[in-house]
Order: sequence, then structure tokens, then C-alpha cells
Amino acid sequence: MNFWRLFCAGFTFVFPIFFVYVGFWPTSAMVSTISLVLGIVLWSIFALIEFRNFVLKPARADAYYRRIYNSSPNSYATVESISNVGTSSKPKYKYLLKFQNLSGTTVHFSIENKKDLSLMAGQSLPIYINTDEVNPDPPFVIADNRFSFKPSFNPASGLFYVLFIIAYAVGFFLACYALFSNGYGWRFMSPWHPWVWAPIIGIFTTKVIGGVDKYITTSGTNQKLFNKLVTRGLKAEGTIISREHTGTTIMNSPLMKFIVQYSDKQGIQHQAVIKELIAFNDIYKFELNKRPVLYLKDDPSIAKFEYIERSMTEFAHTEPSDASYIMFDNMISD
Repeated sequence: MNFWRLFCAGFTFVFPIFFVYVGFWPTSAMVSTISLVLGIVLWSIFALIEFRNFVLKPARADAYYRRIYNSSPNSYATVESISNVGTSSKPKYKYLLKFQNLSGTTVHFSIENKKDLSLMAGQSLPIYINTDEVNPDPPFVIADNRFSFKPSFNPASGLFYVLFIIAYAVGFFLACYALFSNGYGWRFMSPWHPWVWAPIIGIFTTKVIGGVDKYITTSGTNQKLFNKLVTRGLKAEGTIISREHTGTTIMNSPLMKFIVQYSDKQGIQHQAVIKELIAFNDIYKFELNKRPVLYLKDDPSIAKFEYIERSMTEFAHTEPSDASYIMFDNMISD
């Protein structure tokens, strides 16, 4: 996603420069003044949007993390497995952690980090479980600054970026003023001048990237419910009674819909619909058989598979059924 942000930044800050026309195309005083005001408004909106994205949100996240550290109970997670999901030249390590949540249930959660932290399977890590009952995001934090769920932009770098936007807008205008005013002020300004429509590109691309990012992260199990299940969920042995492809594929992973049946701790039977993004070569691990699920005590109809892990040993060596082969062929043909 950072690559696409840089790519779109090129369209916002570099692309319009090539459209600065050579010559003096004067407009009326009213049109030029309206264009100037419109440009100021658009640049201000763009700067405010980015201020919210890269300054306010990270600042609130920092404050939220400090509350977790100060008010959450201290616990420990065990590193159950480590795998490199990147390449040998650019490693990206996935750590499967196991810990007891606030309900006393042993749950699994995987995190990724681009650096080799020299952790070993079986090693314990101190964690703080998020006690937020509404939306525990993240579900826990590790008391080790080598790990982080935090956004890649901190408030300081975000503020520098916003100041760059303001400086760019002012500098761009002053450069055009020096080249094309010819003693007529801002009469060179018009609605089609690149200084006016450049922030529109920035606003549009920012909204598109934000929408795509939100769509990817919220597809499948609702993230808020997922976090709550990790921190407060109970575990049961579920049975997959049906599975189907929803017709949606994200990042080469189909969004699958499962109907799962399970009994809670009181022996009452429930059915839940679970949607998960499953890699093509992992679909065979979700046969119509038993699989552990997490559910909420106050709403047993809400459930999810305990964890989705490619290297899951109890399922990784299972031979795919004929139904899995047929489903895979149908999905490929679609």
C-alpha cells in the first residue's frame, strides 16, 4: 500500500508540473479570482485530509497504545511457530503466538515483522491484552518495542508531510506568478490551470487508497468482532456443514463462506456463518469436517475459525477430497 501512496503522490506533485503551459493566457478578473479562491480551498481540503490521516490518527493511536500499556493486565504469549513468508533476500517473518485471553481461553494469533528478531519456538513474550469491550484494536500489544501494530507514519513525519503540501502549494503558485503574471497579478489563473486541479488528484487518490485499504482489511470476518473474539472468545469444536465461494477474490485469495455448527459450554447447539479469505492452495484444509472455532458468550451466533495458518500441521498434510478438487476447478473456470 505504501508503494501506491508514493505512486499517487507522483501524480499529485510531479504530474501537474508538466502541464504548466508556456505563455500568457489571461482570463477575466472574476474568473481568475474565482480560480484562485477555488485552488486555495482545494489545497486546504487536501492538506486537512492528510493532516487527519497522518497526524491526528497516529497521535490518537499513540495515546490509545499508552492506555493499553497503563491499564491492561500483564500476560505472556508463547511463540508456537516461525515462518518466513517473504523471500530470502527480503525476509518477512510470521510468528504464531499462543496465549490465554480474558475469558481464560487459549487462542492463537499471528503477527508479521520484516526483521529477524531471533525468536525461537517456545519462547515467551510479555503482552498486554486490550480490555476495550467495544473494539479492542489491536487485541494485544507486546511489551517489546521490536514489535508494533502501529501505523507506519508517526505524528512527526506526518506533520512534515502536511507542511510539505503547504510549501508545495505556495511554491507552485509563486513560481507560476513569477513566470506568467506579466504585471497583471493572478490573471493567468484559470479553472484548468494545473495549480487548481492538482489537489483534486491528491484528494481523489487518497480517498481511493483509503477505500481499497478499508475494503481489504474488513473483508471476511468483521475486524471488530474478530478482535473481540480473540480477547474474550470461548472455544468450541465446530463442524463445517457447508462451504462455497462468494464470488469475491481479493489479492488472489477467494472469499469463502462457511456454515459451521457447534455446541457452547452449556451444550446448546448453534450455527454460524463464517467468511474468510482463504488462499487457493489452502482451501483443501477446510473440508466438511471438524475445526475449532471461537464464539462470543453473549452472542453465540457470532463465531470464527480459531486461526488461519498455512503451516497448520494438523491440516497441512491432509489429502484433498474430490469435492475440494471440483470446487477448485469451478473457481478457476470462473
